[in-house]
Amino acid sequence: MKNLLIILAFIFLFNISLVQAINFEVTLSSENIIVAAGQSKALEAVVSNNEDTAQIFSVSIWPSYWEGISAIPDKNLIKIDGKSNSIFKIDFNIPDCIINTIQNFELTVKSLSDGTKVTKKISLQTIGGSAICLNRLTIDKYEYVPSEKVLMQAMVKNVIDELVDGYALETVIRNPDGEVIAKYEDDVTIPGMGTFTGKHTYELDKYQAPGLYSVQSSLKYENTVIHSRVESFKVKRVANIVQEKSTSYSFMLQTTAIKVRNEGNYPSTGFYVTETVPTWMRNFFTPIGMYTEETERNKILYHWYIESLQPGEERIVEYQITMFNIWIAAVILGALIIFAFSFVFKPRDVKRFKHRGIIEPGKSVAITIEVKNRGRHPIKDVVVRDFVPGIANVLNKFDTLRPEAKKASGGIELIWKFAELKPREDRVITYYIKPVLEIRGKLKLPKAHLRYLDRKRIIKTTVSKSITIKSR
Repeated sequence: MKNLLIILAFIFLFNISLVQAINFEVTLSSENIIVAAGQSKALEAVVSNNEDTAQIFSVSIWPSYWEGISAIPDKNLIKIDGKSNSIFKIDFNIPDCIINTIQNFELTVKSLSDGTKVTKKISLQTIGGSAICLNRLTIDKYEYVPSEKVLMQAMVKNVIDELVDGYALETVIRNPDGEVIAKYEDDVTIPGMGTFTGKHTYELDKYQAPGLYSVQSSLKYENTVIHSRVESFKVKRVANIVQEKSTSYSFMLQTTAIKVRNEGNYPSTGFYVTETVPTWMRNFFTPIGMYTEETERNKILYHWYIESLQPGEERIVEYQITMFNIWIAAVILGALIIFAFSFVFKPRDVKRFKHRGIIEPGKSVAITIEVKNRGRHPIKDVVVRDFVPGIANVLNKFDTLRPEAKKASGGIELIWKFAELKPREDRVITYYIKPVLEIRGKLKLPKAHLRYLDRKRIIKTTVSKSITIKSR
């Protein structure tokens, strides 16, 4: 009796679980489907909610992918009101490369409210196509610019365990107008269950027209197309302006040509070619053709406007620099540099005096001559000559080196000699004079003369300025 009660309780609980398991129903439009290679087919499923309240159901299918076959439900979650139903689809996609086969799939619909689920079996029969097929066509990227390379790969697959031969793979590229611009052909021989990949590279021209290009690969047997695939790529619009500058010379002129060219595949917009020169070159610079000019601080900007350039089109901008004016300026500048150089480094003698008041007998006047070697080399056999007119007498008083005195016409000549003056060395010569009579106004004394031998033993001379002593 006790065992009977246990059995009855078990049956009761089992019946309750059965009631719980059928709180929704799943109905398929068909449990057996047949699909040919390269085709797709959709199967409909209806989920009926038998409860009074709304429920949410999850949808899954296994396997979702097998031997190239994909099974994809269009919904993964479904919300259904009480006592209502909902329809969803399962898409079966069959690849071109497949043999005759039968594959079972399991569709599972699960209630997220209580965890109960319903599983339905689906039997899929495929009808195979050719022994081999064009499985895939790829391009390494979608967008290109001119001069880039396009890499194309077409893969052919053998789905049977036997060697196949006699097939051909043809790949063509068409421009945006549909014209064939490249064609490639491969003979195809594939071992059993093997693959063949046709790889080809197409180099775009630097002026390749922009637009959408197509790549089509076709698998043929005895000139009959078995499979064909098409992909596309885009050539972008590019306007690439490049400049080349060349210069030619003559004695009088320097002519510069600037060549601008559109190396892109699309017409350019208008633009300016600009050349900048310092303001001091205004008189030497001659632009050729139509141009505009503007001054900016210490430079001048010359602009030539270039209208739109077509792909491969070029224009030339020219200007000239007058070499004659530059030669003249260079000669003058060189002369100034030589003069300045020789002046700065040339030995010099400077004659000065010390005196205040009236120039009259009994008052002496101090005369100094400074001799300095300003060069970078010593000078030899240095001779300093000065002349004292007869209106004054030379006193026998010398602060430095005593000179050699000689009578000359109209006065006395004083001579000092030095064997050598080293670089930057200087000597100061001092002597005194007394006038023989009172001088009203000014007393003018002549220039002092310096003679020496330079490092090449060449005689050189220089003179000081004359001095004028005012009598007060």
